[in-house]
Amino acid sequence: MRHLAVDFGPRGVRVNAGAPGPVGTPTHARLDEEQKAARRRRMPLGRVARAAEIADIVPFLLSDSCATATGTTFDVNGGSHLS
Repeated sequence: MRHLAVDFGPRGVRVNAGAPGPVGTPTHARLDEEQKAARRRRMPLGRVARAAEIADIVPFLLSDSCATATGTTFDVNGGSHLS
């Protein structure tokens, strides 16, 4: 993201990303209960995200509220990257 932001910023283009963690999808549903519990234990929020929660970051990234953010990866993963 940072390199792209440097390359495209002079053209007025912002470059950001959302980095999801575990998401409640059919693939996640195939895990057994112990595997699911092990993932939740590594996450400070203790739960997997719904797909809609991950998608909700997109309007923010496109909004005026985020107009000066570029070169950033937003962790939308319940804190799973912290452990």
